[in-house]
Amino acid sequence: MKAIEIYLNDLKKFTKYTVESVGDAQNEESENNLNALKRQAKDELQQYFLLISYQGYVNQYEVRINNYFIYGIVGSVASLIILGFIVGILRIII
Repeated sequence: MKAIEIYLNDLKKFTKYTVESVGDAQNEESENNLNALKRQAKDELQQYFLLISYQGYVNQYEVRINNYFIYGIVGSVASLIILGFIVGILRIII
């Protein structure tokens, strides 16, 4: 949850900065430059959103890989213990 708050605060600051720069350009620049800045702001916001989405996907993939690793280790240790008991019992019987 903390990561989401940080991302949203960062996005809010970035959006505010971008909107303010477009507003300043509207007061000072011509219509063509204003349209170019609006397009640039839109592109940057889309890229930022895609970056956040990609980071979420990578994090989910990393968690899945970590789970596979942990399950593999736990399964291997459990198998070792069970086989150790079985071999011990077989040595006693035989």
